[in-house]
Amino acid sequence: MTPCSADGGKMRLDYSSHNSTASRSSSLADSRIHGRRSRKELPVVCQLPFEPAQCRILSPKKFYTSFLTAYLRGAHLWLFLSHRRHLLLLKVGPIDPPLRLPMACPRGLSRRALPCLLQVGRLFRGEPREAAASSCRRRTHSSSSPQKQLETKSETVHQKQICQIVLDHFEKQYSKELGEAWNSVRKVLTAPQCWQYGVLLNKFSFSSKVENDLRLKGYHLLFPETSSCFHQSFKCYISSTPGRFPAQRHRAGKLKEYYLLNVASLLAVLALEIKNGEKVLDLCAAPGGKSIATLHCAWPGLLHSNEYDHLRAQWLRETLESFIPESLMHIVTLSQLDGREMGDLKPETFDKVLVDAPCSNDRSWLFSSDIQQATLQLAQRKALSAVQLQLLRSAIKALRPGGSLVYSTCTLSKGENSDVITEILNSCSDVLPGDMGALANVASQEFVLASGVQQHELLVLPEKGRAWGPMYISKLKKI
Repeated sequence: MTPCSADGGKMRLDYSSHNSTASRSSSLADSRIHGRRSRKELPVVCQLPFEPAQCRILSPKKFYTSFLTAYLRGAHLWLFLSHRRHLLLLKVGPIDPPLRLPMACPRGLSRRALPCLLQVGRLFRGEPREAAASSCRRRTHSSSSPQKQLETKSETVHQKQICQIVLDHFEKQYSKELGEAWNSVRKVLTAPQCWQYGVLLNKFSFSSKVENDLRLKGYHLLFPETSSCFHQSFKCYISSTPGRFPAQRHRAGKLKEYYLLNVASLLAVLALEIKNGEKVLDLCAAPGGKSIATLHCAWPGLLHSNEYDHLRAQWLRETLESFIPESLMHIVTLSQLDGREMGDLKPETFDKVLVDAPCSNDRSWLFSSDIQQATLQLAQRKALSAVQLQLLRSAIKALRPGGSLVYSTCTLSKGENSDVITEILNSCSDVLPGDMGALANVASQEFVLASGVQQHELLVLPEKGRAWGPMYISKLKKI
């Protein structure tokens, strides 16, 4: 089948051999493109780097929706140009999750949309997501100063639209689970302009200039260097004011000097209390921030970073290659295994295990642009706890007796947090709750911690001026 062909500078789509689902979609596409709204086809405006297909954009003069069909690796992909001011890649093949991209104007592709479309092409050719994204940024902001890039990034964040269905769901659930604390948390989660980002310095490559720049901009160390609870090689700078330090582009053969992150995620790594020479498993490792932090806390004998999802695994690989020198890569093992099977494949192998489990990411879900997808996610939310339990049981099998396990999520949901841990403690006779009292005492200097949690738990609540989290962390020990 030839998915599309050009004739006289115009495009013709062939839907003759699509499957039933694709056929229904193609009929809709055909009616929208060739129907009453616009029968006229303009010249081709862009060719995407998909192979083996020759894929082109069809751009009617007036439209609500235009469609791009690509035939790639046996999958049919649809790209919607939406009047809601963004492009949405909808999965009709093995692509997950959908990618939201900037809008394309009715007269053709906007200057911002074109590099993002090329980014999609790079992803499907197998290039890591971060490389594709950095290339997109180079095309979009190549002539901009770091300050201008930061302003553009902030402007994009501020333009996010809250998904009312998700907010209503959260309102109903979290007002019961958190009580009055939900009011202040809600204000931060629904206001991206309040969000803050920490800067984790790469001890393998950062320069004093970066550290000086951070101090001049009002950043300070996350924890005092005198804290006995933390390793001195761990340097993370934070600011009390909202904003984001300019990100660094990926440069082949050159390490990045810092990593931007929500610093609440570092507490999960610190809770492990990693010692030199220990074998550490990061079970759900992408995008790689916690694996990087692990190597900054100690010199493990082995760091096994695992990510099951194919695209996220590529992202993880590039992240580690961007921050870890070649001379240290021999202690790092990358794998793409189903985390639920790790315990059977590597029984009693690791001294420390981190399970940063897939969860209903509250920050992300609140700004879902696809209402249907958001509704489906909420309906399937309860099923997440079953996956989390499977991952935890597998991690416990992979943990040696006497070892420690840390479980973390970035949601406030009790059903994905303390309820999961309670089920594990009740059903696993070889597991005991750990003690995070010392970490909680030090963390309370910079984070807002929920009250009423158990000694083996921390729940970080975002608050204006300290907009870190949400992040749930629990520590277990195997006997």
